[in-house]
Amino acid sequence: MSTASEKKMRQAKKSAGRALEEAQSAVDHSVEAGRAKIEETKGQLGEAKEQITKEASERLRELREGARRGYERASGALEERYGRARKTLGDLADDCGTYVRDHPALAIGAATMAGLLAGLLLRGGSSRDRGRAS
Repeated sequence: MSTASEKKMRQAKKSAGRALEEAQSAVDHSVEAGRAKIEETKGQLGEAKEQITKEASERLRELREGARRGYERASGALEERYGRARKTLGDLADDCGTYVRDHPALAIGAATMAGLLAGLLLRGGSSRDRGRAS
């Protein structure tokens, strides 16, 4: 009987060994498949990153170009308006000079009134109003 049980024991060990080898082979296969999937996903992520970086860089370039064009337009418009205002002020100064030369008494009166008005505006009203505010 001992030989029959030894025979069964050997068969059980062989079966267990084969099962262990098959399990090890299945694990190795799964690990290799996992590694391949990881490498594939890594490659896809790298490609996606490159695409996103490229699109972002292009969009940034477009935004910079648009901002530069807007700045140039605004700068040109400002220079044009400044030139017109400067010309208008020059014309106004010439007209004032002519008016003062032609009408000195009226020019002194107008300057006095302008000074009085500026003083009232800067002071904030009459002296009666200051007494009430306190």
